[in-house]
Amino acid sequence: SRGPPAARKEELLELVMTQERPAMVADHSMILRHRWEFRMKQEELENTMLMNLREADEALATDSFVIDKLQEAGEGLDAALDAEASEREQEFEIEEARAVFRKVAARGMVLMHLANHLPALHPAYAMSRGTLIRAFLAAIDTAAHKQPEGGHVHVPRLIAAVKHSPFLRFRTAATILKAAIKGLVEGGAIVPDAVPVPDPNLRSVEMVTAVTYHMFDFLRQSLTREHATTAAALLTIRVLEPSGIFPPGQLELLLATKPPHPGAQAAAPVEWVSEGAWAWVQALSSVPALSHVAREIESASDRWNHWVHHPTPEAVDPPGPAARGSPLEKVLLIRALRPDRTLEALNRLVSTYLGAAFAVPTTLPLMALYKLTRPTVALVILTRGEVDVMGPLAAVLQPAGYSIEDGSLSIHVLGQGQEEEVEEAIERQMHRGGGVL
Repeated sequence: SRGPPAARKEELLELVMTQERPAMVADHSMILRHRWEFRMKQEELENTMLMNLREADEALATDSFVIDKLQEAGEGLDAALDAEASEREQEFEIEEARAVFRKVAARGMVLMHLANHLPALHPAYAMSRGTLIRAFLAAIDTAAHKQPEGGHVHVPRLIAAVKHSPFLRFRTAATILKAAIKGLVEGGAIVPDAVPVPDPNLRSVEMVTAVTYHMFDFLRQSLTREHATTAAALLTIRVLEPSGIFPPGQLELLLATKPPHPGAQAAAPVEWVSEGAWAWVQALSSVPALSHVAREIESASDRWNHWVHHPTPEAVDPPGPAARGSPLEKVLLIRALRPDRTLEALNRLVSTYLGAAFAVPTTLPLMALYKLTRPTVALVILTRGEVDVMGPLAAVLQPAGYSIEDGSLSIHVLGQGQEEEVEEAIERQMHRGGGVL
C-alpha cells in the first residue's frame, strides 16, 4: 500500500464509515461543503462591507444605504455563524462515531502490514492493494448484521439479516413479538423505536474480531503450512504487542536469525546438546525466567535429555522452573533445543492468545476459491505428486457456464514455446469473460 500509514488508516476508516454510517458520511461531506461555502461567503461579505465603507459619505451615520447594507451583511454573517455552530454539534457526533470505528481501521492496517511482509517469505505471496481492500470489506460484512439507518425496519428483511445467528434470531423474534403486541407493526414494518439500537462499541468489537480472523483466513489460503504458521505468529505479536504481554527483549530473541555474539559461546557441557543449540541456550540467559537453563542442563542432564528427546516436547512441561514460563518463553526454549518443533510450538502460542482457529490451517472448497478470483486475480493450484485437478475443476466450471465447445474455456499445457499462446488466450478471455486453464 502506498502513502504514509496515517493516511492509509484514514482511508480504511472512511471505508468502514461508508459501510456502517452512510448517512453520517453524507452529512460530513455536506458539512465540509457548507464550511467551504461559508468561508467564501464570509470573504465576500467582508469585501462588500469594505467597498461600501470606501464609497460612503463622510456622514456615515446618516447614510441610510450604507447602514442598510452593513446591517444586511451582519445578519447574513450571523445566520452563517448559527448554521456553522449547529453543524459543529453534528460534526462532534460524527467524530464520536469515527473514534469508535477507528479501532476497526487500525486492525485492518495490522493485517495489511502483515500482507505487505508476506513476499519476504516468498515473492508469490504479493497481493495488490485492491485485493486487500476487498478482503477488508468482506471481513466487515461477516460481523453481526449492522442496524439499518433511518426508516422502518421491515420484518422479512430483519429475519433474513439474522438467519445465521441463533442468538440474534431469538432476540429478533422477541422484538417482533413485542412490537406486534403493542401494535407497532404496520404494513409489515416495525416502527424504528421498537427495534433496540445496538451499542456501537459492541459493534466495533465484533468488527475487529471479524477483520482479524477473516482477513487472516483470506491471507493464509495462499500460504504453505509453514508460512501460515509463521504469519499467524507474527499476527499474534502485532495484535498483542501494545498490551505489553511480550517483553521486547524476548521478541528480539524470537525474531533473531542467529544467537547473539556466537563467537563468545563456550562448548556444550553435555554431549547430547549440539554446539549450535548450546549457543542459543546461552543466549536465553538474557531472559530472567530462562537464565538458569544452562546451569540446569549441566546439573540435571538426564531430566533435560529426556525432555529434549520427547517426540512432542512442546506439549509437555520442561524440567524445573522453566515449566512455569510463559508460552513465548517456552517457544524460545523449543527453538533453542528442538528447532524441528518450533512451528508446533508457535502453533500452541497462537492458540493460547488468538485461539485455535488461527493455528489450524483451513481448507477452502474449490468453489469458494473460484469466487475470490477476478479478471486480474488468477487461481494458482500447486500440486504434489499425481493429483487429479481436472475432475474438481470441471465440477466448478461447468455449472458456472464455462465450456471448451463454445470457446469460453481454453485449456493449455505449459511447456517450451507455449508462453505466447497462453498469454494471447488470457488476453482474449479477459475481454470476453472466459477462463483459461
